[in-house]
Amino acid sequence: MNKHHLQKRKSTRAGLAPLELVLALPLLLFVMALMIIFGTAAAWKVRTHATAREVVWRTLPPRNGYNNPRPSGWPDSATISQGSSFPSLFPNDPFSNHEVVRGPLVTDPETGFSVPVKRDIIDITKGIKKGHAKIKRDFPLFRGMPPHQYEFRRDHVLTGGSRWQYSSMGFRRNHNQDQRTVALYPMNLGELEPELTQEFLDAAIDILLNPNRPDLAVLDRDEEILFWYGNKIDFHPKVSGMCSTDRNAIELTKVLPLIDRIKGKLGSNPVSSIAERMARKFKEMYEEELEFLGDSNPTRKAELEGFINQLSLFLVTFPS
Repeated sequence: MNKHHLQKRKSTRAGLAPLELVLALPLLLFVMALMIIFGTAAAWKVRTHATAREVVWRTLPPRNGYNNPRPSGWPDSATISQGSSFPSLFPNDPFSNHEVVRGPLVTDPETGFSVPVKRDIIDITKGIKKGHAKIKRDFPLFRGMPPHQYEFRRDHVLTGGSRWQYSSMGFRRNHNQDQRTVALYPMNLGELEPELTQEFLDAAIDILLNPNRPDLAVLDRDEEILFWYGNKIDFHPKVSGMCSTDRNAIELTKVLPLIDRIKGKLGSNPVSSIAERMARKFKEMYEEELEFLGDSNPTRKAELEGFINQLSLFLVTFPS
């Protein structure tokens, strides 16, 4: 290739590069300033949301958040707060009055008496907490450019204030076998059946005033068992809950099995009585103590051997 030909194609234009740089530099600086403004805005926007989240999460039980310091790096001129969510997250809930959600309205067709329903026990908006953060910051550059500053407001809402726990929903024993109707329908049903209420009170008073009541302490408050095992054992037979108005079904599934667990039952499916279960447990406890004593304390060993022999003779009376 002819070098003279290449030389002819070279531009004779020279000396304009510095001028072009001077003309383009303000535009480049302007774009750089906008990038700084947008980047700073994004950082404070994320920081505002994180602060609102921190403010509400640190109020969950067992904490309350009132004595906590301000989040690190959060300016004194900015605001933070926590409280309940207002307005409601669900202002027009179409299912708020549905029977499945709020419980059916039970009305006596003869008297027109309605059982009150505790509507807020399963209200999904109950216990809602909201953290709020707000900040205003001047632009790092071009502070004369409207609107002259950032302003960010962020709310972080927790819909699990009560977390649907039994203790916070008003159930009595705080476990899955509690009767929901007692909490859903907060009324004194005894006022509707005063005769049944009085019969129950009379039976409770008879139990409290029973002169033989101290003899029944062994069923759930025996001192020997407490001393040896470190906790009390309840020998009372348990009855699981049942929601039914069928007396025959209750008798067959609850009452008769309860009597069998008290008195015992023979046959193809034998059931041990309370007396037999208690005798076996005490015999087991005395045998453990006897083994623990070894060759020490012969007086206590003789006493334990006597107890074990008595219980063994008593257990012989029960069919194996």
